[in-house]
Amino acid sequence: FTLRDRWNLSAWHLTHFPNSLASMYVRACGTQDNWAVLSDCVHRKYAEKDKERVNQNATDVVIHLRLGDVLDDDDRRKVPLAEYLRHWVEYWPGGGLWYVPPLSAYARFKIPRGIQRVILMGNPYFGVGENCSRSFGYVEAVTRELQRIHPGLEIATRFPPPPGSQERRTLEESELADRDIHFVQSRAAVFVASKGGI
Repeated sequence: FTLRDRWNLSAWHLTHFPNSLASMYVRACGTQDNWAVLSDCVHRKYAEKDKERVNQNATDVVIHLRLGDVLDDDDRRKVPLAEYLRHWVEYWPGGGLWYVPPLSAYARFKIPRGIQRVILMGNPYFGVGENCSRSFGYVEAVTRELQRIHPGLEIATRFPPPPGSQERRTLEESELADRDIHFVQSRAAVFVASKGGI
């Protein structure tokens, strides 16, 4: 995927989220696919925060999980969670989109030497609010599977604040997304992207 595919970059970001990484990026290079420019934007926006992490290398594996609507909307709830855990389930029949990997996909996942922590991140609230019990069930199952395959490996999670929380009310969606991008850039020795745009 290109950055443009992931973010659907346009002048819209400049108008609606002028202080976001997406807007910084668009101002710096338009909608070109330039990861070095994105990295520079992240460093500029979070320079003060990065000073706190001096001499701390990125040491985690960060796995982005598609959560929320892909497991918890009304149509997806018709399929038992166990089906998603057993095999790939097509998002729309005949549509050719599979967003949620079955547990067997994690059985083949190789953890690089020296990695002691995996962070599962995603947004269980996306499109469904707090009606996201299946997303949390999926995360629990993935956590158990990774711990079974890699005993002693620490598994952590990173989710946005829940809808209606104080932090959610005080931060724009763009700032929450920017913080996730900074987190991945500063903490992930390896980043595993999910299916679909994030």
